[in-house]
Amino acid sequence: GMPYLNLDPAGAGFCLNPFWLPLDRRAGVRYRPSPDETLSMAMVVALMLDEVGYQPEPEHVSALVPLLFKAVNRSYSVNHAGTPGKEVTFTDFVTNLNSIQVSGLEGEAIGKLLAPFHGEGQYAGLFDGEFCLPGTDEVAIFGTQLLTGTPAFAPALSALQLHSCKRIMYELPRLETKAMVINHDWSVHRSRYFGQMLEALYREYRRYNASYILLTDHLKSLRSAIDSWDLKFTEDSIMENLCHHLDVVARNGQTVLSYSAMDDSPAAKEAGLVSAGSL
Repeated sequence: GMPYLNLDPAGAGFCLNPFWLPLDRRAGVRYRPSPDETLSMAMVVALMLDEVGYQPEPEHVSALVPLLFKAVNRSYSVNHAGTPGKEVTFTDFVTNLNSIQVSGLEGEAIGKLLAPFHGEGQYAGLFDGEFCLPGTDEVAIFGTQLLTGTPAFAPALSALQLHSCKRIMYELPRLETKAMVINHDWSVHRSRYFGQMLEALYREYRRYNASYILLTDHLKSLRSAIDSWDLKFTEDSIMENLCHHLDVVARNGQTVLSYSAMDDSPAAKEAGLVSAGSL
């Protein structure tokens, strides 16, 4: 009886616009994003560029995210000044991106690489337009099978998580228990932008009484993916937080590994999930 929304690029009526923000119905305007939200939106775009094979010149590496951050911020400023009730779209973002330059990196050149994700692009049906996810369902399941192996897969998953985070922040009761469950082969996600955004959103979910539940058939694929993200395992890193309590259950229902930070399980260390220092 649960609603099922399949993320088919050829389908109609569903969009994962990364720039969507709820409407403040009392004021009749869209909410303005915080710096953290703006950075997360920029990360989704950086992930798209990664997925289409963009490799910035060495002198432009450090300018990419600031360039995208500035373009996201300008898109909301322009929209708020002109049509504050209108949703910012991917096309709006690219229009503003084209006029920005940071440390010699031209936004217009970057915008051309984003062609598959907006306008008449192959994946524009997913990312460019108004969001129309029903807000009344307690549970929604998203199928991403049709996107596997395409440049749209990781950005779609990231945009979905970002959208869910913004709904949790702006629309749902803070004390209400909520969860985002992701189940697939994590080894396909090698982009550092995917990992950095996952880590940032994980902290936001915790602040709003929401859980991140990561499922995988192969624990090593999750471990190797996290290693590839180069998160530096800071005090608030994703693996340390995931391992406050962790149960790994096989398909036959048998518990393979049970770990809690309260009991200092050596099994988790042996599995490579946590280091002695992170406990």
